[in-house]
Amino acid sequence: MLKTSVLVASAMIAATLTAPKQSGGWEALRDARMESPQELLGYDETGAALQGLALRAGLPAAELAPEAAETRKVGRYTVMSGCNPGTCEEGRAMLVGDAGSQAFYAAWKPKVGRAVVVPDLKTWPAEAKREAIAWLKKPQ
Repeated sequence: MLKTSVLVASAMIAATLTAPKQSGGWEALRDARMESPQELLGYDETGAALQGLALRAGLPAAELAPEAAETRKVGRYTVMSGCNPGTCEEGRAMLVGDAGSQAFYAAWKPKVGRAVVVPDLKTWPAEAKREAIAWLKKPQ
């Protein structure tokens, strides 16, 4: 019974965090008004952009927009890096958002194997690319 209650409560919290909010995602990103990058999945426009990026990466969107992340502004970009509780041993993500051009760039680094970068790193804006290269070189 307790296990069922915990699962139901977890599902309710997840649904609340990702319930569509229609618009405002790019503004939340620009102003860094979110507690977690996963909140961006709850807005129609940023959620759709992240889902498309995740599809290209072959990963769940929640892996590219981690729940537990450090968020900072680098020029016009919002740089978020971290992992999801319970899966930090499997891999970490870096998500770079540009509210001005309404674009995301992402990298996912598994503990073992090659990193996944979408879109291709050579297409990233220079400032975001520098951040990604430095992050990819860090040991997990």
